[in-house]
Parts: sequence; C-alpha cells; structure tokens
Amino acid sequence: MNRILLAFLLLCAISVHAQQQEIDSLKRLINTSSEAVELVNLNRQIGFIYLDSQVQYDSAFFYAKKAYLIAKEAELNLQQAQTLFDQAMVMNEVGNGQKALDYYDQSLSFLLETSIDEPKVLQGIAISYHNMGAIYGDLNEYAKAREHYELSKEYNAKIDFPMLKAGTTLNIGETYYLEGDYEKAKGQITESKKLYNSIGFEEAEAFLYMARTYSKLGEKEQAVKEGLDGLKIAHEKGNFKQIYELNLLLSNEFDITNSYKEAAFHTRQALLYNDSIANTEVLNQVEKLELQMKIEEQESDLENLKIRNKYLTTIYVLVILGVLLLVLLVFRQLKVSRMTKNIHDIQKRLIESELDRRNNKPKTVFVATVQGDKEWVRN
Repeated sequence: MNRILLAFLLLCAISVHAQQQEIDSLKRLINTSSEAVELVNLNRQIGFIYLDSQVQYDSAFFYAKKAYLIAKEAELNLQQAQTLFDQAMVMNEVGNGQKALDYYDQSLSFLLETSIDEPKVLQGIAISYHNMGAIYGDLNEYAKAREHYELSKEYNAKIDFPMLKAGTTLNIGETYYLEGDYEKAKGQITESKKLYNSIGFEEAEAFLYMARTYSKLGEKEQAVKEGLDGLKIAHEKGNFKQIYELNLLLSNEFDITNSYKEAAFHTRQALLYNDSIANTEVLNQVEKLELQMKIEEQESDLENLKIRNKYLTTIYVLVILGVLLLVLLVFRQLKVSRMTKNIHDIQKRLIESELDRRNNKPKTVFVATVQGDKEWVRN
C-alpha cells in the first residue's frame, strides 16, 4: 500500500531541511516571541526538523503537541487543524494507526469549519482524507480506504494537486488488487502512471503493482517488463523494500517461464535485501515501542505543564490582588492619619479659642479687689 503522503508543507510553508543550529535559533525565537501564531509556527518548524530526521519522533510529537496547546488556548482554528495533522503524522510513523486516525478526524473537524475556499484549507482536507485512506488500507478495510480516497479526489479537484491525485489513484488501484479485482486495479494503476508521467515523476510502487496485476491476469511478459522497469527506479531511489519485492516478483516470473539463471539471480538479490529489511524491521519495531512510551510520557509532561501554568497564572493573579490590597490599605491608613491630625488641629483651635474668650471676659468685683490689693502691696 502506498504510504502516507508526507506533506505538512501544504498546511504551512516551512522549510524542514534544517540542522541543530537552526533548532537552537528557533528556540531562541520562541523565548522572545509572545504572538500566538508565530509561536505555533516556530514549534511546528522544530517538530518538522525532528520528524524529518526519522529518528527523534518523540521530540517531533512533543513540539507538535506544544504547538497545538498554544493554538487551542488562542482559539486558532486553522492552527489547531495543522498541529493535529502533525500529531497524526507522527503517530502513523511510530505505527499507531488508530491514534493517527483520531488526530486526522479532529484536524478535519477544524478544517471543515474554516473558509472552505482557501487553497491551503482544501489541500489540508484532501491530504488528510488521502492519509486516512492509506491507514484504512493498512488495516485491510479496503472499502473504507476507497471512500476516503474518493473524498480526497473530490477536494483535490478544486485545487488540482497532481502528485496527490496520482498517489490517490494508485492507492485505489492497490485496494482493488488486494481484493482480487485485477481489471479495476489495472485501470487505476495505468491511470496513476499517466498522472505521474505528466509531472515527470516515476513511482516504483506503481510499476510493482502493475507487474503483480499483469501476473495475476496471465500477462507474463508485461509483468516482467514492468518489474524490471520498477526495479531500476527502486535502485535509483535506494528503496530496499521495493527492491526486495520486485526481485521476488521477477524471481517467480522467471521461474514460471523456466528461465532459471535469471530466477536464481533475482532470488539471491531478494534474499540479500530481505536480510537487510528484516534486521531493519526488528530494530524499527523496538524503536517504535520505545517511542510510543516516550510519546505517552511527553503527553503526560505537557498536561502537567499545562496544569502548572494554570496554577502559576492563579498565583500571579493572587499576588497582584495582594499587592493592590496592600496599596489600598496603605492609602487608607494615610487617609485615617490625615483625618486624625485634622481632628487634633480642630480640637487645639477650639481650646485656644475658649481660653482667649475666658481671658477677655469682664472681671468680677472680687477679682478686681484682689488685683488692687496686690498692686497696693507692691507699691
């Protein structure tokens, strides 16, 4: 089955060919940025770089999830769709197809609510349906796979993305082949080869399934021709799995026609590449299990970080309220102090006024006599 279309660039035009120096530079930009859309894109860029390395999938998922949480908090629908798409890609790469489907469904729910006429949105919808079809194909749910491929073609028709159209058509042909409907498979695969040829591209997978289809239809010469052409392309692209499968097919075809020399050659080649693939698949399976565990830990860490940030926000609000309350109390105390001083001043003035009034009253006979006696004694 033709694999997932690796095309996040259609959702956000960002270069993925970056090195550690660029990652460090992006992290510095994150530390100085406060604008939500920019923060989402910066985190996505870092995630793309890790995903492109085909090793650090846990880091790729971490930054995709981090970007999603930023987009969610800022209520950015398109960015939520993009970041959910990114998480789906990572999940599929580590072998968790069901989780990938869940993320694609969530991504589509946002894309379908966004302005449907935007080319970027239409591309995102078409690619999401294509990728979901590929996953259903891997799960042997061929009718469901074709249903999603047809939806992909429907949205792709509005933007005319040839590579996607060719890949989707090839995948539909593969589902018919796997169901045993070889005539329909032949028609779809032939159409996909024409589409690839129209954009100057050759896909070894198309030659492989065409060779298999011709073999099932009893057209042995055509099967060998397609197989040899496909093998040449697979060698040019260094695709070990396709090289192995094409050599195995050619070995069987030559064996049927009693061309034992050619059959032996392709058998040896198939065994050689099969050993490499088997070792790689074992290592990949171990790595995928480890990465799934790391991704689950990353999700837990992100949720804890989100909770911690909520608590920090609450603490900051309480601190600010405390400071405001303290300032209010200080101002109130100053006001009370001023009022107390004013009352003291008023009381002082009242007392002084009362004393002055008493001093200025007419003297009684007794007081006057006493004062007269004092004067006489002094004289």
